Amino acid sequence: MSERDYVQLFEIRSHRQRKELLCHIFAAFHATLNHFPAHWSAMKMTANHVILCSLQELCAIMSRDFLGGAFDIVVWRSFFSLAISFLTQPGLQLERYSWFKQHAITDRYGDMRVLMGFQLVACWEQLGASKIGFIPALVSPFLEVTLVPEADLRKATIPIFYDMIDVEYNANGNFKQVECALIDKLDILVNNGAGDPEFRELLSTILNDKLSQLNPLWREDGLRLINSLSKLMSLLIDYRTVMSGDGDSVLMCTYALLRFYRDEICSSNRTAIMLRYISKLSALHIPLGNFAESAFALQLHTNLLSWDAAEYLKKEALYQQIIDYFDRGSCWEEGVNMCKELAPVYERQYALDKLSQVLKRHSAFLDKILTKLRPENEYFRVGFYGLDFPSFLQNRVFIFRGLELEKIGAFTQRIQSEFPSAQLMTKNVPPDESITESQSQNIQIVAVKPVPEPPHILKNECNIGTGSSQIPDTALNYYSTNCVRKFIYDRPVQRAPFDPNNEFKSLWIERTCCQIEHQLPGVLRMFEVVATHVTQVSPIEHACETIENMNAELSKLISSFTTDAKYESISPLSMRLQGILEAAVNGGVAKYMDAFLVPAFIAANPNLSSYIVRLKSGIAHQVRILEGGLTLHGRLAPQAVRPLHQRLVERFQTMRAHIHQSNVDNRPSILSQPLPPIPSSDSLKKSVVIVAGATDMPPIYGQMLDENIYSVPQDQPNPS
Repeated sequence: MSERDYVQLFEIRSHRQRKELLCHIFAAFHATLNHFPAHWSAMKMTANHVILCSLQELCAIMSRDFLGGAFDIVVWRSFFSLAISFLTQPGLQLERYSWFKQHAITDRYGDMRVLMGFQLVACWEQLGASKIGFIPALVSPFLEVTLVPEADLRKATIPIFYDMIDVEYNANGNFKQVECALIDKLDILVNNGAGDPEFRELLSTILNDKLSQLNPLWREDGLRLINSLSKLMSLLIDYRTVMSGDGDSVLMCTYALLRFYRDEICSSNRTAIMLRYISKLSALHIPLGNFAESAFALQLHTNLLSWDAAEYLKKEALYQQIIDYFDRGSCWEEGVNMCKELAPVYERQYALDKLSQVLKRHSAFLDKILTKLRPENEYFRVGFYGLDFPSFLQNRVFIFRGLELEKIGAFTQRIQSEFPSAQLMTKNVPPDESITESQSQNIQIVAVKPVPEPPHILKNECNIGTGSSQIPDTALNYYSTNCVRKFIYDRPVQRAPFDPNNEFKSLWIERTCCQIEHQLPGVLRMFEVVATHVTQVSPIEHACETIENMNAELSKLISSFTTDAKYESISPLSMRLQGILEAAVNGGVAKYMDAFLVPAFIAANPNLSSYIVRLKSGIAHQVRILEGGLTLHGRLAPQAVRPLHQRLVERFQTMRAHIHQSNVDNRPSILSQPLPPIPSSDSLKKSVVIVAGATDMPPIYGQMLDENIYSVPQDQPNPS
């Protein structure tokens, strides 16, 4: 039909009849798009060409008869619905065809998507003040159009979003409806396979250029929205990519999306989207055995629910599931907290059967805390450097909680298997721009130590003077590597002047303290580092710390033998004593004394007098601990270990003689005194001796109560 034929077709009809005819034509065209089978590609292309040519003529009639005072929203909605379906139909997506077929279609018909896109934009611009009637209904359909992977179509249609934002702002003073519709639909479409990095760049560039050129009143809010959309696109594309795997990156990306929806947007549908990702995150943890992390994720869900009648059953079921997961994840302290929250709810309802079950569960958790052994958690700092990582990892640093009994070697292999293309950095130094800005993957892994943060009840217990001995050791042990947000790691640095005969004189320590965004354990086994602080530890201060840490570890080991009459072997005690005494004779303590306790150093460094006193106290304390340890070792050692014990005694005497010469510890040895009897299980319960852990307390390890030398350090946990 020619242009004149279309004009004559509509001229002979009334305004009402013209509307009916247009709507019927649009409906017929809409049905035609899905009428032919997919393999009838030639017929479908011919039909599409007829529809395209017809709409070019019909749009002119719409603009003449149904705009201005005669504006009819039904007609225009029918047209936009047809045009969007035309643009997004699978048969017109040329990227799906072979190169030969693409060229055959474009040579005959051109790219009909681009032609229809220009027609769509022209019709939208003609609406004028009537545009507000299509917001937010057309936001999502137009987004589908812009995600069609055709550059010219995208460049033509993306500016419509700027227009929509401007129209809503002028009408309502904000553009919340457009923002919510964009974000909600973008999440669905990208997860279903639409979108690519090129679209993200084009969307950001075009909208930013429009803001710079026109400088509207809502410019600052517009920049915020553009940044949010760009970040969301990056996260969604990364999420779509990593979902094919099952490692830590899937969990990290899911959490990054959850955090984005929680913190960076204000959407009416935000809660529904958050719940979707919370459920995904919790479900991802279960196959990996991360039951505690799954429970923490479900807690986010309970925080969005109330105890009213509509949500009561859902929240109660979640609480029961969380309690079960905390039990399976050996996070009994968190299970106790959940029981404490659930019990008052049942008490108010007088649901005595349910209250009884919760209290029994509460009691069972307390029993497990007191009696069950839990291995200490290992933590690792992991830096992901380079631009080839997903956006949520690029040049970011995380603290990982290792798997149960996982050491740094096994952890490193696990991370490398997840990122096989990454290079492992062998030096613990900050990377330069040649690494961070490169198109590569580089991973830096360092073991870190948690900085314990006991809960307030434990702090208060110690502060009021009842003494930490009133607190169960197993409870203290848990908080030494759990509920932690700060971690430290050291890097040795040699500074001039350097003494080749004693490196400890110039051995400084660069200590880095990292703080993460959320305590571990949490909804993930890893969290990003949000703050870093570096301090320098002087050689003598490092010597003091080394001696004190060694004393604490040895005291804890001796305590485990004095409180457990059913030990399997004394090999751990033998190896620890041998390691300390061999080092003390050939280096270690002797090197520290030569470096920091000689008259020349003391006279030249009066400002370090406190550290000198602290070092002397630590060495003297170590002598006392070694005396007690050797006495215990001599009493428990079987005949086959007696030669080793004799050698250890000789080494200790050599060490003590050297220390006596330096006037560090002149207390007489107890090794030549008669040995007390081997402790029985009854007497073990009575033996209590304090081992001073702080420098302001006298080192009295070895003093005996009830004439028993087998000691339990007061400031060290009691092994179960």
